[in-house]
Amino acid sequence: MRGFGTNRRGNIALIFCLLCISVYWFAPTRETDGFRSHQNKETSGIQHQAQPSNAGKIQQRRNSIVQSGTIPFAREFWHEASPDFAEVTHGAASKPVREAIERVTHSFRNTETNVEVSGRGYRSTLSRDGFSFATTSGSSESYGSQANAHFRTQLQRSGTINSSEAGADWTITGNTAQRLIASDSDIIEHLEARENGMFVTWIFPTQPADASEQVIQLEVAGLDYVGSSRLGHHFSSTGAGVSCIKIGNVTAIDSAGAKWPLEAARSDGGLAVHIPENILLAAAYPLAIDPEISPEEGIDSPVPVNAQPPAHLPSIASNGKNYFVVWDQFDVTHTTVHGARITPDGVLMDNGDSDLIDPEQTREEDRPVVGSDGTNFLLVTRRYASQGSRAYLSGMLIDKKRHVLVRKDFIQIAAPYPPSSPYPDIAPDALASDGAGSY
Repeated sequence: MRGFGTNRRGNIALIFCLLCISVYWFAPTRETDGFRSHQNKETSGIQHQAQPSNAGKIQQRRNSIVQSGTIPFAREFWHEASPDFAEVTHGAASKPVREAIERVTHSFRNTETNVEVSGRGYRSTLSRDGFSFATTSGSSESYGSQANAHFRTQLQRSGTINSSEAGADWTITGNTAQRLIASDSDIIEHLEARENGMFVTWIFPTQPADASEQVIQLEVAGLDYVGSSRLGHHFSSTGAGVSCIKIGNVTAIDSAGAKWPLEAARSDGGLAVHIPENILLAAAYPLAIDPEISPEEGIDSPVPVNAQPPAHLPSIASNGKNYFVVWDQFDVTHTTVHGARITPDGVLMDNGDSDLIDPEQTREEDRPVVGSDGTNFLLVTRRYASQGSRAYLSGMLIDKKRHVLVRKDFIQIAAPYPPSSPYPDIAPDALASDGAGSY
């Protein structure tokens, strides 16, 4: 190994000692010392607290939403509940892990001029009076069905329309953006970006004073209406005639989990969603109305899946309180390493402002594996030299707040580059491995 002498094991041991400065590397109260990696192993070591009853959760949720006028991030009550993280046998492939990665990688980002988000086949930008939704699928260009639509929410009460033009500014957290529909309304408009599209959700925090039928108008500009199917309503770019944007079927979901299908009818300039009186009277509030806007390539033909997935198999470790998930992701020109913290019940702690593990990363880096000593985390990756095909095992000591304390390249991996290079791993005694041996 260049620059470190000839005693490889001694040099690596010395470097790991340096990584341990100012940190109690081994927790004396744990049954097993050292780092534990959970890339393909059963998760453990989480301390559980008593959970409120279902009725208590509903009341807590209602109080929180009414008092704040917002939906807490990663606790959207209309989503199906994920299993407890600590009860997932194969954490790396579990629903909470997939959800966390999807939310982090589809967070709203600030550009020089806009706040925008992108997913498979679409890009969306927020504006004062709504949001735009543009299709970006390359294959759509072949039949001229690229589109750039604008959506705006209006609420109709007793024949009067309240427009979101008078609404508050967007509050953005991770892959969500939300605000009040209008200044004189307590109804929340909530956007959630996902890989396949944008969920537009309207939330009634409490039962309306006038519980007669409510009508939400979703105004659609820049598109032609093509028709409807069992999966929703379909729109094309102006004059194209081939559907490229779908507004899915609409469902009302209350905080107790009850669901009702709703009628969404074509109206002048968009769709009208009708919420009948019987649902408004029967619902356990808050009540969510939850359609999805997504790109397509013809009626009910979703955008094809990319041959190269955006994220590879993640690695997971617990420090005895929360979990840390890391993965690599190819982004146009190179691969970077990302990470997020998750609570035992599957709630994402990091809102996606920056999911890069090392914001100063300047080199290609992939194949992360993570372990914990019960307090901090050790992340080992395969990191490439700035030039040529040389690759290194690289280590980072990361604290419970996801701050990088120390980083060091500690052993060169022999060619060839890159597919046949072995995957890194972390041995139970906290030594790093390049797949062929421990160091």
